[in-house]
Parts: sequence; structure tokens; C-alpha cells
Amino acid sequence: MHTRRRAGTIVKLIAVAAWALPLTVSFDSWSETTPDGRKECVDAYVRAQEYRKSDDLLGARASLWKCAATVCPGIIQSDCTSWLNQVVESIPSVVLEAKLGDDSVFEVTVSMDGTALTKQLDGKPIEINPGLHTFVFERAGAAPIEKRVIVAARARSQVVSATWTPPQPAASAPLHLAGAGAEAPAAPVRTRPVPVLTYVLGGVAVAAFGTFVGFGAAADQTQHDLESSCSPGCSSSDVSSLKARFIVADIAAGVSALAAGGALAVFFTRPETREREPVTSAVRVAPLNRGATLEWTGALSF
Repeated sequence: MHTRRRAGTIVKLIAVAAWALPLTVSFDSWSETTPDGRKECVDAYVRAQEYRKSDDLLGARASLWKCAATVCPGIIQSDCTSWLNQVVESIPSVVLEAKLGDDSVFEVTVSMDGTALTKQLDGKPIEINPGLHTFVFERAGAAPIEKRVIVAARARSQVVSATWTPPQPAASAPLHLAGAGAEAPAAPVRTRPVPVLTYVLGGVAVAAFGTFVGFGAAADQTQHDLESSCSPGCSSSDVSSLKARFIVADIAAGVSALAAGGALAVFFTRPETREREPVTSAVRVAPLNRGATLEWTGALSF
């Protein structure tokens, strides 16, 4: 298959070369073409194939337009017309855009591979050759932005974009009093300290709970001893002593529960307070003709 194509191409080139010779031919429109015209058709025919091999589709299109003209012989015109349609369909295009933050900018100069493309963006597609290209976007007062982009054949209106970051507003300087030499006071620090009452009630709850445990254990032991020694004929003093221990244990349990609840309530409802700021002061001595003045600046904290 490749051998046949090569043979066909060779035959065509021989025919083209023979046609290009300055001979007088009496058929078709060949005789109407001047020697210079014949040479121009042949040169365009050859250059078009060289451009296509190197992926220079724009150069190939310009040459194919020449050799597809009606003044060229049919053998050349037929090939050039067919190739021209293929090349035109394969030429890609790009749309250039630039932004400053979220806003579009148009006063931008763009070059591609070191060659200027445009000095102002208008959103119109620009035809280029396919391949890897380096685009450089430049605008006044900003650093250039470089973009490396692969543009494939047949791509239509491929967007190539660059975005500059808008300058941030300068932070306002803190206000200084003349001669004070001190920065503006920082925001007050707010805290929620634990009240002393929380610790007091917590201590009462722990002590009452210990009393409950002690008297409860003693009452249980006394009840067990009475049941094993004199029940049911125990003396009234022994029974009264047992009841007193149970009563003390119950009261201690109640006090422990109330104190613990009070400690938690005080802890969770404690108010927010503001810490005192450190006192900032400065002393300045200014000489006079007959002495000096002493100036003190600062803030009083109560």
C-alpha cells in the first residue's frame, strides 16, 4: 500500500515538473499559464506538503490557496483543493481572556512563543497552529503571567485565561498619642473565675457524705449486733441509740446532696468578669530656657 502511494506521488511530481517547464502546450488551459505562473503553482504545491509535515497548518493553508487556483493544472488543483479542506478543518483557535480578581480586564498584551498576538483582548477567536505553546499576558503595573497550554488540532475557541490577584488594602496604622510612645490598648480579656463559694459547698458536700458513710456503717453494725444478742428484748436505750445513728446518717446524706447541688449551681452560673489591663505610662522631660518641664502620660486603672 505504501509503495503504491509513493509511486503515485512520484508520478504526480514528475507530471508537475514536466508541466512547470517553459514549453508551449496547446490543450486545456495550460498554454494560457505563463512560465512564472506555472512555477508559482509548483512552488506552492511543494511548500504546502512541507508545511503539513511540520504541522504548520497556517502556512499550509496559505500555500494551498495558491495551488488550488483555477490557473493551476487539474492534477495540482485537485490535490490542493482536497488538502485545503482537510487543513482548514484541522486549524484550531483560542480565545484569550484576563481577569483582575473577579473582574475582566481588556488592556492586556498577549504574546505566543515570543511573537505578539494582540495588544487588547476582544473575545474573538484567534487561529493558531496545534501543539504546545507558551502564552505571556502583560498589563501595566502588574507582573506578567505565563501560561503553557497544549492546543489540539480541530479545537475551537479554546479558552486561555490569566488572572491577577487584586492588591490588598493596607491595614490602618494604630493611633499613637504624641509623645506617649505606647500602642493602642488591647481588647480586654474576659474570663469566668470559679467562685470561692463553689469550693466551700463542695467541701461541705464531701464532709457530709463522709458523715453519712460513717454513721450509716455504724448503724448497720449496731443493728446487726442487737439482732444477734438481745432481739427482740433489747433495752430502750440501745434502740434509741440505733435510731439516732440512722437519723444522723440520713441528715448527712441530705446535706451532702444539697451542698453538691449548690456547688454545681454556683459553678455553672458564675458571671463573666474582665481582667484589669496593665497600666501603661510614660515620662518625658522637655528642657526650657530656665529649667525643664516634666510630663507624665498614662492610664489609671481602678
